[in-house]
Amino acid sequence: MKLKNHAFLLFACLIACSLTSTVHAQKTHQRTGMLVLGSADVPTLKNRMNVALKLYNTPEKFDYIIVSGGCNAHHSGFCEATEMAEILKENHVPEAIIHKEEKSQSTIGNYCYSRSLKDENGKKVMQEGDVVFVVSNHWHAFSVAGCLQVNDKMNAKYYIEGSINPKETDKLDYTDIFKRCTEDANFCDAIISSE
Repeated sequence: MKLKNHAFLLFACLIACSLTSTVHAQKTHQRTGMLVLGSADVPTLKNRMNVALKLYNTPEKFDYIIVSGGCNAHHSGFCEATEMAEILKENHVPEAIIHKEEKSQSTIGNYCYSRSLKDENGKKVMQEGDVVFVVSNHWHAFSVAGCLQVNDKMNAKYYIEGSINPKETDKLDYTDIFKRCTEDANFCDAIISSE
C-alpha cells in the first residue's frame, strides 16, 4: 500500500513539474519583431525596405513587422506605411504579421506611435520583453532602439545598412530623441499632440 502511495505521489509530482515548466516556458517566450522607419523620399523608402527584406530573409523568425510612416509626411502625397506594407507583401511576407503605423510625421513620431500601436484585438503589437529590430538605412535607428530599450523594456537592436552619411553638425543621438525620451515621462504625449 505504501509503495502505491509513493508511486502515486511521484506520478503527481512529475505531472505538476511538467505543467509548471510548460507554463513557465509560455511566460518567458520572447517574441521577435521588426520596426521599419519610413521616409517621405521614395528612393530612401525603397532602400529601407530592401534592408528590412534582407533581415526578414535571415534565419531570424519574426512574429510581427511594424512599418511606420505617416500619410503626407513632409508633403509627400502618399502614405509611407501603406507603401512599405505593399513592398513586404510583394516579397511574400505574410500579411498577418504586418502592422501599419500611419500617423507619424517624423522619426520621433515613428517611436511614439509605434510603441502604442495595437492589433485588431486591442493588444499592443510591441510588448515588454520583446526582441525588436529597428530597421533603417540611417543612424536615427540608434535613438529609437535606445528609447525602446530604456523606456519600454524591450531588447531593442538597430539594424542599419546604407549610404546616408551624417553631416559634420549631426549628432549620434538624432535630433536628441534618446535624451528627450529618457528625461521626460510625458515625451510621447507632447509629440502626439503636436503632430
